[in-house]
Amino acid sequence: MASIVGKKQDGKTYYYLVESARVGGKPRIVSQRYLGSAEEIAARLSEAGPGEPDRTRHLAFGDIAAVWSVLERLGVAEIVDEVVGGRRSDAAASVGTYIALATANRVVDPCSKRRFSDWWKTTAGDRWVRLPASALDHRRFWDAMDAISEEQLREIERRIVTRMVEVFSGGGLDLVQLNAALAAVRHLPRLGGAVGRALCLLARGGCDASTEETIAALEVLRRAPGLRALPGVRASASWL
Repeated sequence: MASIVGKKQDGKTYYYLVESARVGGKPRIVSQRYLGSAEEIAARLSEAGPGEPDRTRHLAFGDIAAVWSVLERLGVAEIVDEVVGGRRSDAAASVGTYIALATANRVVDPCSKRRFSDWWKTTAGDRWVRLPASALDHRRFWDAMDAISEEQLREIERRIVTRMVEVFSGGGLDLVQLNAALAAVRHLPRLGGAVGRALCLLARGGCDASTEETIAALEVLRRAPGLRALPGVRASASWL
C-alpha cells in the first residue's frame, strides 16, 4: 500500500512516497521515495501540471506491429538463417534478421537502405528488435543480402511459401483467386505434360492437396513458358 508521509527535520516537513507491506506478519516500509518539501512539490506541479510529462515521443506502432507479427508467425528470419547459416561473429544481427527488417520496411513505408535507420527511429520497432545504431547502417543490409546465393534464395522462397500455405490455409490452398485463370486454361490441349497435371491437381482438388503437392504444382505453373500471356491469366497472374 502506497502513501505520502511527512517527516520533520530542523523544523521543516519533508514528504516521502512510501510503500508498506507485511513482512513476517508485521507492517514494514518496503520502499521510500523522497518528494521534497511542500514548496518544492508545489513548484514542480506548477511547471507542467499535475502528472503531465515534460516531453513525449510519438512513434508508429500499429503497422509495424502487424507486419512484424506476421513475419514472426511465418518464421521468416529463422528460415533464412536455417538456409544461410549462423551469423558472423562480427555481425550485430543474423542475415535472417536483416532480411526480415528490410521486408518490414518494404511493407510499411519503403525507403532506401541508407534511410532505413532514420525510418526505424520513427517506429516502435525496438520493442521487438533491439539493435545498436551501427547495426542499421545500410552497408550491413547489403552484406546480408550478398550472403545469400541464388540457390539459397530459391530454397528460402520454397520454405516460406510452404509455411504460408500451412499457416494461412490449414495445409491446403484457397483457390478463389485462381478460378478465372484455371477456367481459361484447364481446357487448352497444348498445356500437357507437367503443366497439365499441375492444373489438374489445382482445379480438381487443390484445397485437399497436401502442402508439398500444392507447392510443387504452383512451381510448375510459375515456370511454364508463356502461361502468363494466355487469356484470362493476365488478370489473375499474381499467384504465378
